[in-house]
Amino acid sequence: WMSNWQYANLTPFKQNRGANGLPRELKLYEKNGKYYISEDVAPEVYALRKDTKNLADASVADAQDLKGVAANMNGAFEIEADVTPDANGIAGIEISNNKRERTLIYFDMKQGKVVMDRTESGLTDFGKQAVPHDIELAWDKQRAAEGKEPARIANSINYKNDFALATWAPLSLCEDGKKTYHVDIFVDKSSVELFVDGGRIAMTNLVFPVAPYENVKLYTQGGKAEFKNLKVHKLGL
Repeated sequence: WMSNWQYANLTPFKQNRGANGLPRELKLYEKNGKYYISEDVAPEVYALRKDTKNLADASVADAQDLKGVAANMNGAFEIEADVTPDANGIAGIEISNNKRERTLIYFDMKQGKVVMDRTESGLTDFGKQAVPHDIELAWDKQRAAEGKEPARIANSINYKNDFALATWAPLSLCEDGKKTYHVDIFVDKSSVELFVDGGRIAMTNLVFPVAPYENVKLYTQGGKAEFKNLKVHKLGL
């Protein structure tokens, strides 16, 4: 279920209260003596690919705009890429529409994180009315007594409200010594789903752009990044 009880009754859906994410294939893997479960997209999902654009490899030192690369895809498409960030920089993919709404997916190598930022993704102000669960409210009070901000704020990146924020995962879940990461990004009318390295990292976020996303931009901060094996697939039934 792609939602959160903090704002599930506030989301700007008209016909429903949310939808399910893509089906996943679960596998067990071992990392430094500990076992984890990967969540890659189920292979059957690839049957939704209707058209593929193979893009040239790119060496990016600032930004490279692929404006309109997903035009005429009705806001439903998949992006694949092998990304090699600078060891101390940021390398990302921006997905946007022509209304200046955007979702950012980026590797922050200095922090050792992969991040999805939806603070400017579209409609987000409803998150200001979000109400935490009673258990979380009690935890908020305890943290406040200790002079600490709520955990959901402290643990988020670029927090604006309980919807407008960035989620993240540690790159330590990927293989040690990794320099290149495979990303598989699925974009739909109201969701963006990210899979890194075959599901070692999986991240799903609701988004509510007022117009379908159709633009893609590759960007970096602090150094150069390589983007190879770039593909954009139109998705449909």
